[in-house]
Amino acid sequence: MSDRSGYIGRAPGDSAVIIASQTFEPTGIQTDFTFAAGYTVGYMDVYLNGARLIYANDYVASDGSTVGLTSVANSGDVLELVAYKAFNV
Repeated sequence: MSDRSGYIGRAPGDSAVIIASQTFEPTGIQTDFTFAAGYTVGYMDVYLNGARLIYANDYVASDGSTVGLTSVANSGDVLELVAYKAFNV
């Protein structure tokens, strides 16, 4: 058993990144977006113009790098992807 310095679960020093986010502003019609920091499937929130999207109804994020919208994002839209990286295996 490794030394956890009294922490159960994730210790503060385990990772330099706890939450990673990336913003996209498409210049045309677009449905697929690549998240540069990568993500763990199931730990991703997606916001389109400030409204949180619903997984499977509004978007799919299943490969750890690409997020696909079920409807298109148009020029002038703002898409924000937020990945939670709080747990290390």
